[in-house]
Amino acid sequence: GVAMSERTVGLVFQKGINRVVGTVAGCLAVVLSLYFLDLVHWAGGQSCEVYVIVLLVTVVSGVVYHGKSQKWFPNYDYAFFVTAMTYDYLLLTSYKYHNNDEDAYLTLYRILAICVAAVVVVLVTVFVFPDYAGDYLLQALPERTLKTARCVEQTIDHW
Repeated sequence: GVAMSERTVGLVFQKGINRVVGTVAGCLAVVLSLYFLDLVHWAGGQSCEVYVIVLLVTVVSGVVYHGKSQKWFPNYDYAFFVTAMTYDYLLLTSYKYHNNDEDAYLTLYRILAICVAAVVVVLVTVFVFPDYAGDYLLQALPERTLKTARCVEQTIDHW
């Protein structure tokens, strides 16, 4: 079952848009950071790359946290969180590949696949299931809650 509070039932579409905006922003920030790390590697050697990565993660996470706490864009608070998570995850997982020419494309393909998936999610949300976020969820919530309650009762009775 799906657990929702009444306040968020109509906000599924907005949360989906926040996820897409945050994911794309995080992916773009990773691409820029990897190019910056290549410049650092070229200019200063591999020894200072680790310090630069720690600095990048700290600065990006700090800016995102500050933006969320200052309510720069109140309707996109969740996008700030997704941006930070996407950035940190992709940067740290792709760091080990960015110096190897063959494996560097793996990171770019991963980012491209994430962006394509984000576009597909938006298209499906807008064109295939446009009413899913409103009335359908309000009608489906009592039925799914009842099914979940019955499942819990059966589990308790079994044990």
